[in-house]
Amino acid sequence: MARQAASPPSPTHEPPYADVAVPAPLHQLYTYAIPAALRGCVAPGSLVEVPFGRRRETGYVVELVESTEVADVKPIRRLLEPQPVLDAGLLDLARAVAAHYLTPLGLVLKTALPGGLGRPVDARLWSLSEAGRRLLPSPAEQAEGGPASPTTGGATALTALQVTVLAAVGLQGPCDVRQLEESLEAARDQGDEAPTTQHHGEQPAPPLAALLGVLARRGLVRGSRPRGAAREHRATFFTLAASEPREGAASERAPRLGPRQRAVLDLLARQGEMEATSLNAALPGGSAVARRLAERRLVRLETRRARRIPFAFGAEAQPVPDSAAGAAPEGAAATPAQQPHTLTDAQRDALAAIEQALRDGRAATFLVHGVTGSGKTELYLHAINLVLERQRGAIVLVPEIVLTPQLVERFHRRFGELVALLHSGLSAGERLDEWDRVRRGEARVVVGVRSAVFAPVRNLGIIVIDEEQENSYKQEEGVLYDAREVAELRAAQAGAVLVRGSATPTLEAYHAARRQPGAYLALPERVTEHPLPEVAIVDMRRQPRRDGPHAYLSWPLLDALAATLERGGQSVLFLNRRGFSTAVICFDCGCTLTCRDCSVALTYHRPQQVARCHYCDYQQAVPDLCPDCRGVNLAHRGFGTQQLEAVVRETFPHARVQRMDRDTTRHRRAYHTVLSQLARGRLDILIGTQMVAKGHDYPGITLVGVISADALLSLPDFRAAARTFQLLTQVAGRAGRGGTPGRVIVQSYNPGHYAIACAQQHDYAAFYAHEIAMRRAHFYPPFSHLVLVRLLSRDDKLAMQAGTHLAMRLRKDLHPPAGGDVEVLGPAPAVLARLKGRYRWHLLLKASDADWLRRELHRVLLPEVEALQRRAAVHVDLDLNPQNML
Repeated sequence: MARQAASPPSPTHEPPYADVAVPAPLHQLYTYAIPAALRGCVAPGSLVEVPFGRRRETGYVVELVESTEVADVKPIRRLLEPQPVLDAGLLDLARAVAAHYLTPLGLVLKTALPGGLGRPVDARLWSLSEAGRRLLPSPAEQAEGGPASPTTGGATALTALQVTVLAAVGLQGPCDVRQLEESLEAARDQGDEAPTTQHHGEQPAPPLAALLGVLARRGLVRGSRPRGAAREHRATFFTLAASEPREGAASERAPRLGPRQRAVLDLLARQGEMEATSLNAALPGGSAVARRLAERRLVRLETRRARRIPFAFGAEAQPVPDSAAGAAPEGAAATPAQQPHTLTDAQRDALAAIEQALRDGRAATFLVHGVTGSGKTELYLHAINLVLERQRGAIVLVPEIVLTPQLVERFHRRFGELVALLHSGLSAGERLDEWDRVRRGEARVVVGVRSAVFAPVRNLGIIVIDEEQENSYKQEEGVLYDAREVAELRAAQAGAVLVRGSATPTLEAYHAARRQPGAYLALPERVTEHPLPEVAIVDMRRQPRRDGPHAYLSWPLLDALAATLERGGQSVLFLNRRGFSTAVICFDCGCTLTCRDCSVALTYHRPQQVARCHYCDYQQAVPDLCPDCRGVNLAHRGFGTQQLEAVVRETFPHARVQRMDRDTTRHRRAYHTVLSQLARGRLDILIGTQMVAKGHDYPGITLVGVISADALLSLPDFRAAARTFQLLTQVAGRAGRGGTPGRVIVQSYNPGHYAIACAQQHDYAAFYAHEIAMRRAHFYPPFSHLVLVRLLSRDDKLAMQAGTHLAMRLRKDLHPPAGGDVEVLGPAPAVLARLKGRYRWHLLLKASDADWLRRELHRVLLPEVEALQRRAAVHVDLDLNPQNML
């Protein structure tokens, strides 16, 4: 029931009601009764199952209340996790995020938690085996009212309770424990089944899962796991038996043990406890030998819960038993395998400012503006060490999964098992294990992508946002949050330090830091004596014209590639377009193959011989004839990473070439493999999209080539110049980090643009001066705050009409305070006018006062949006501080 009123809970007893948020596009909370059996178990932050309309829904308990005016209050059905999954701090953060982004609290809470919570640990579907079917009465016997005999079919005697469960499995078919419990509960309410749950004053019944386990061991039921379910990981560990001597054991047992048995015992004597997988890796078939030794009581065998270690920590790492996880001393970092490096003067000054804020115990925000290779990561490591010494925790955010392996390796070498990894590239089980380690306080340094900002770190002391300029910190689906803004909210609530680091910070971050005394921390030089790379601009308008794919590579770039290969150096070629060619065009009628659901051209992918949409993943075979005029003159136009790879392999046949883009890194280990080859010197030329442009530190790279510097400049986005400058500066920074000076060649048809010219000189200040003047003149951030209203519908006319209605209401009812400004632009079709089958219209709001705008949108716009979505087939997104204007 929707919450009507609530009074504060009485301190003398457990409140009987709970206000619950559900993950639905509804802004209100719902009040449910807490069953007597769950009193004292349900608390704020608990994960529960509640009836919601005609379905069951996962709910998040926000608070307990003493009373409600709702007459018909439904009860909570069940508690899905024994302990609250959210502490008070994360609940407060979720409330703040919901208010900040005008988003329902239930959707925010769902976003903040990993998938898989609330599912039974043993998430199996149960069904009868053939033996179980024979044991139950036949349909004829059931029709005659014959009872189910515990000894039917000559089976070992079953209890009445076991027969009841067996019959329920037969009745339900493949079902999980929850469905079985509901079936048995319904039957018990009718008075014709034995109880399976404990009631007050009754002898406790065995848990249903245990009863199913007994039946499975007798071969009467089968359990299968649903595909994709995360489950508790259990592993077998071997140690020498307690009575077995650990020194010289092999020689004493030589007369009665074979060589493989002696080898296993000696290995265990040296290593101590070993998990079966690691034992097999060290000695093929070792676990089978160890099991036979366990039968002779020479080895102790134990199967227990074990942590799944994310592969970024190293493929050779063995699973860690649950009891041993987080063995580092409380309040101190694990003994580091790598000692901290000596800091430069600029790094020491920056660290001193951060340490002072930590010492004062106050929330503070710093911008670390350091050129590429200036040692920002080492500064982060020193700052986090200070935090750990103060018994506090840390979150380190990176923009892309591909940036995590090298960064995690450095953090893991410094802080050991105190580090946890959280990102979507992990399996569901790995994510749950890492999240649970953080929640229990065993891991106190979290490294991850944007969702890691919600990690349940205890006593948070610092949040680091690496490469803070990246727009991938903004969520583009579901809850449209920006991890950088959420980090600000969380740091303020926790009294923590927020450090934003970049060689090319956003104008908003730079503008704010320069206006706040002490917030701007500069690292103007590389930590080594190597200079920033020389950047040469190739004016493609003046290059000799050539036909075919080779036209995209200038002679200066080809010569530089050949010279780098001859010297044994490594090169990176950057092209931010994947695929082979960007369009398939008919030369007879001008038709372009387009996506059936999006207003974009299909990109040709040669390995699969398909044309694919990069927005909805629709694909089709490339036809032999034009679908419009039936002409035969179809041609591929445009240039992508696949074609660039083909040209480079043809031009340099002996070079070791690899491509890294979304097509080649779909497998979760693929990008790690490519970067490992690069680090070991096993690649000569790496070709890629923006995956290769930032964050990587490989000293063998001496040449970087930018194939098309103008691609971003043509986008209708006020941030186009900033993103071009940032991307060029970042990719240039990959060169010359070792002993050999680096060189960068940038191909451009617009070399005079200030974004390209400033990137050539590594001159952020000059770029900022140009860009900030444009922003001020056109009332763009940091001088305004934006809200993009997206209207989506399968009917173009409906979306346009809805946008017109909202624009009229906003222009009528938005009245800025004295001295404030507000603009309402649109509605207008989006640049990408149709995506995934839905037409898209945009309204853009600009205001000088963000808090006022948020309040007014809550008052004026939200009721209109909710009413619109109820009566029309139009979906409305409110995107505060949008990063994607297309």
